[in-house]
Amino acid sequence: MKLHSVPTIVLHFHGFELSSLSTMHEQITSIVKEVTHKAATLVALYGGCVVVTYAVKVMMSVMLNAVVSGAITFATYSSLLVLTTPPALPFAAHSSTAPACERCASRCKTERLPLLSARELVPSAGLYLVPGERPSKKEDEDVLSSSSFRTSGQLPAVRRRLMARMRQGPPIVNVVRGETRRRADMALSDAKIRVGKAYMETNRATGKQTDVYMVRVDCGTSGDEKHMNPVVMWDVSATFDEFKRLESDLKKEIKHKRLRNLRVPHLSTGAVLFVQPELTQHVLNARRQRLQTFLDEIRTDKVMADLDAMRRFCQAF
Repeated sequence: MKLHSVPTIVLHFHGFELSSLSTMHEQITSIVKEVTHKAATLVALYGGCVVVTYAVKVMMSVMLNAVVSGAITFATYSSLLVLTTPPALPFAAHSSTAPACERCASRCKTERLPLLSARELVPSAGLYLVPGERPSKKEDEDVLSSSSFRTSGQLPAVRRRLMARMRQGPPIVNVVRGETRRRADMALSDAKIRVGKAYMETNRATGKQTDVYMVRVDCGTSGDEKHMNPVVMWDVSATFDEFKRLESDLKKEIKHKRLRNLRVPHLSTGAVLFVQPELTQHVLNARRQRLQTFLDEIRTDKVMADLDAMRRFCQAF
């Protein structure tokens, strides 16, 4: 080896041939380039695998949905085809010597309801009925003995139900005494006004839960029949805010009419129950009792019970 000569450095790195490079900088640069190239190749390969896997998943889901939709469509079409298929004709109809066009027309003919008139029903079957009358046994025997009559198994279901309904007796109606008075003529002071159980309802405008109470107004006397006559007994649904509005309207009407001897009962008595943020069952029951007491105090005063605000609230106008 000569003195003062530049030595040649050879690096033996696994997977690289660097013996031809003369400097350390060139060897390191080549190693970095090779590593970067292989890393980029691996990243590209990984990205390609991810894309292919996602595409396969999407294709499999689309194919599965298509197969399921096709199966459902085929099943629906088959069901509709079975339902719309006309019933099979008897053997005698198949063996008849009628022309092919007549057989096709009779096969395609659909069953229809018989035309109803004031004097007759199903003239082809021999039934002649007057509305409100029932066929006699003799008429039934004549119909059964006629050659054109078909048994109940051969008649269409609609015609069988119609004939069975015509043979039924008149319905038994519970006759009750009618009411000729109007709601505006009812005296609310003598009525029974009951506040029913509350239920929760969501306000569409605010999205908050509010309590709604069913109020039954019964203006019937004790001797009336116990039935729901909308003239003497009806239901009104009212929220708690509507009860407070009733209190305010009563005060305004009393002040406007200058009725100094009247005093509206306070609805806010027991205010702890009316400021609860959570409407539990206990709070609802307490409110219902307070509202019942409020209406009872109004009803005891005949003048206050007949005010326009009270009638609007009870819908007695």
